[in-house]
Amino acid sequence: MTRTVFGLLTGAALALGGATASATTWQWQDDFPGGASSFADRVAYTWIDYDTFSGSGAPCVSLNDMLGPPDAAGGDCNGYASIGEDGVAVLEFTDNRLVGDGDISSPDLAVFEGGHIPEAYWVWIAETFDPSDPLNMSDWTFVGRQPGSDEDNWDAFAGYLDIDWATGGATDRRFRYVMLWDDPEAEAFDQGPHAGIDIDAVGAINSTVVPLPAGGVLLLAGLGALAALRRRPR
Repeated sequence: MTRTVFGLLTGAALALGGATASATTWQWQDDFPGGASSFADRVAYTWIDYDTFSGSGAPCVSLNDMLGPPDAAGGDCNGYASIGEDGVAVLEFTDNRLVGDGDISSPDLAVFEGGHIPEAYWVWIAETFDPSDPLNMSDWTFVGRQPGSDEDNWDAFAGYLDIDWATGGATDRRFRYVMLWDDPEAEAFDQGPHAGIDIDAVGAINSTVVPLPAGGVLLLAGLGALAALRRRPR
C-alpha cells in the first residue's frame, strides 16, 4: 500500500509540475542543475517556409522533437526539427523559468542542434508572449547570434549564451520564452529536408522552478495526509 500511495503522490506532483522528467542522459547533463526540467516544454509558435524544403525525403518538422533534453542521433530527422530557411520557433518553459546569474562570464542558456552541420541563428528571450502578434520585437530581448559551422564540429552543436549582458545583470527577471530565428545568409543547408536550423533542445542552465498553484499544494498536502494515515499501525 505504501508503494501505491507513493505512486499517487509522485504522479500528482508530475501532473501539476509540468513535463515529466526523462531518464535520458546526454553529453552536457552536468551543465544543468535542474536536470530534465531545465528544458523547454512546449512549442508556442513557429513560422516555417515549407518552400525551402526540397529534394528527397520529407521535411524534418516533427515539432515536438525540439522539446525536452537533447536526444538527437545520427541521420536525417532523428530527434530534431528543422524550421527552414529564415524560419522562426518560439519555445516555452512551463515548469521553470530562465534566469540570469549576474555573471557575464558564464552562460545561462543553451541551444542544442541536430542534423549534419550546425547552422547560424539569432536568439531572443521574453517574459511574456502574445501569439496574436508573435514578432512584435518590443516584447523580446536579444541575447546573441550563434555562428554555426562549416564542418561537422561536435562542439558547435551546443550553443551556449549569456543573458546577463543583455539584461544589465538582473537576477530577478523570469524568462518564459526563447525565440530562435534562422539566419538565411549563413546557411549550411538552405534546401532539402533539413533546411534551416535543426533544433534538438533549448535548456535553461540557470533556472528557477515555477511554484505549484494553491490548488496543487492543497492536493499534495491531502495526499500526504492520506499516506500518513495508511502508515499508522492498526
